[in-house]
Amino acid sequence: ETSLIRNTLKRRLSGRSDPDELISKGIIKNVSDIGTGNSNNSEEVVRSFATRRSRFAVALKAASHLQSDGWISQESKGKLKDLILIEDERVMAAVEVFEIDHDVEELLDTLNRICAVR
Repeated sequence: ETSLIRNTLKRRLSGRSDPDELISKGIIKNVSDIGTGNSNNSEEVVRSFATRRSRFAVALKAASHLQSDGWISQESKGKLKDLILIEDERVMAAVEVFEIDHDVEELLDTLNRICAVR
């Protein structure tokens, strides 16, 4: 599914204008405007959505793993899923750290601690 989405996205974005063309048409003033809110950059919006979706997937899989390994109860898993869906800053920070260091044990431990605090 991920490969299909990636290929579809590449196909749709392949016809987009390059920054020099956007500058020549007066849509943006310079390349530094990209990503600053000074232009309507659909690629950045798509990338942001994909990153957000990926973070949800990582957090939800981790919650399932915690429950299946007996670290948390089914009820705690439900509460953790609720925190994930409301984008709790502690959960999202844990996932962002995981994206950087790829330390699964640290992610699971952090999410387990979040469940214990709640």
